[in-house]
Amino acid sequence: MPFASIPLNTKPYQNVSGIANSVANESYINGILVPRDSGGFVGKRRPGLLLFKDIGSSAKIDGVYWWAKKSVLMVVSGGAIYKITDTSGTTVSLGGVSLQTDVKVVFAEASNGGTDYVFMTNGSQIAYTDGTTAPAFIADVDAPTTCTFISFIDQYIVANDTTNDKFYYSAVGDPFSWSSLAFATAESNFDISKMLLTENRNIIIFGEASVEFWYNDGKTPFTRRNDIFINEGTFSPYSVSSTPKGIFFLNNNREVMLLSLTGSVVKVSTPFDATIQGLATTSDAFGDSYLVGGKGFYVLTFPTDEKTYVYDYINDYWAEWAYWASSAFARYRGNNYTYAAGWNLHIVGDYNDDKLYKSSFDYYDDNGTLMKWLRVSGNVDHGSLGQRKMNIRTTFRIKSGHTITGNAMPYYMYRRNADQRGWSNEHLIPAQKLGNNYPESKLYRQGHYNVIQHEISCTDAIDVEFIEAFEEFEVFE
Repeated sequence: MPFASIPLNTKPYQNVSGIANSVANESYINGILVPRDSGGFVGKRRPGLLLFKDIGSSAKIDGVYWWAKKSVLMVVSGGAIYKITDTSGTTVSLGGVSLQTDVKVVFAEASNGGTDYVFMTNGSQIAYTDGTTAPAFIADVDAPTTCTFISFIDQYIVANDTTNDKFYYSAVGDPFSWSSLAFATAESNFDISKMLLTENRNIIIFGEASVEFWYNDGKTPFTRRNDIFINEGTFSPYSVSSTPKGIFFLNNNREVMLLSLTGSVVKVSTPFDATIQGLATTSDAFGDSYLVGGKGFYVLTFPTDEKTYVYDYINDYWAEWAYWASSAFARYRGNNYTYAAGWNLHIVGDYNDDKLYKSSFDYYDDNGTLMKWLRVSGNVDHGSLGQRKMNIRTTFRIKSGHTITGNAMPYYMYRRNADQRGWSNEHLIPAQKLGNNYPESKLYRQGHYNVIQHEISCTDAIDVEFIEAFEEFEVFE
């Protein structure tokens, strides 16, 4: 009798309906793919969340930043600025001025007179603190007052202006001194400077219709690079995120692009283009670079649509991350991310309240709320489309031997959808308790089909490791 693998550990593809996929998965929620030494992938859970600190602001987290020189975690919530000084979560409210609320905060560091400062902005003036003194706004009347992005390059602070196509820069070596004449204008296209960042001694400016690279020529001081010009921009400035792979951004055609520092641009969103195109709003999208457990992710959230799509730029696939709320998937909790290197903690700020979480593959739920791991295959025909098949046996290879609360038996849940006639009842696949490491579970005589869709999920707080599934079946001519 024929014996075939069930493609449940393949990369998702959502540009066509599931009925058109025979190998690619239709969806993958709250999971990652880990390469096997023999080829292919193993399915595992995304990093879970565990409470690190409730800072007591009664407002969502608008910004987190690891200030390595001071070994403190800077946090902005409800406009107020805090620092956390240790891994126990000791929190100090710094007082002083307030930033805007419900707007993501961008940070930069600079020194002046032997003192280190961190600078912050999220749509108005630039605030600063030395970590001890109460935060204040830069007093110079020529300093930008409507900027959303700042960065540091060659002893300058540079900032955009949301009202025009210019970027501004401080005096060299003095982030508190600004001149009304110290600016440069985007030259290649007349479009508003939506955001800027600095990478490899380049100032990279994203407009609505273009991307420009500038550098310090030692005279002007900044000059546009004529060897690089990107003839596409973004309406989603917070989607821009720098990663070790390059700079990801959502362009003005709702495509996710990867920009290299040599100026090449490659589209990476093809498997999820139809999904992103179908969203109601993308202008408020924001992206973060997560590097957790040696795995790199571009995490792209669409707040209006309450969706988070994630690109694994090391293994080149897309998935969805979500929060399991009231028996339904909701938006992933993360509103921002930073790696506190001195503490070896991955910190995630909540989009809805004042909680900070630690993120790790060692956590199998979201701070006590179960995390539903879910895979849905395409419609599988095993290469014999048009021929009826009868299932003889389905075998699942999974990691076994787990401990969960109450020493209960952990389970995976499995369903089948034969010929699009509707999903079957759930079958429980034992993941086995600690001490029972037998990795295989079997189901028998699951019915007839021409094409069939498979769904596997897990809500128990265990280390999900779905290795493979295969089926023995009989074909009727």
